[in-house]
Amino acid sequence: MTGQNGHAANAACGFVTKYGAEMINESYKHNFNQLLRAGYNGDLLLMECTDAITGKPVITVCIHTVDGDDMHNMQPIAKLFDGDPYEELKPPE
Repeated sequence: MTGQNGHAANAACGFVTKYGAEMINESYKHNFNQLLRAGYNGDLLLMECTDAITGKPVITVCIHTVDGDDMHNMQPIAKLFDGDPYEELKPPE
């Protein structure tokens, strides 16, 4: 996939972990690449969902697709932080 400037759409993004990219589960890599592709195509949206366990609202990043029957589908792919991510997460050492 190439962008308008001819560069790969995900050239500036990659997989970084404390132990190397091979430590990230393949399904996470697949979802990340779907997210990049959807963002490049303008198919991302924010949607409020309900947490199945707590019942609290959760803001999600979704990929929007339209199937052959003109049905609009929203696939949740990521959750946004409620608080400050810098306070909730520690970077790899």
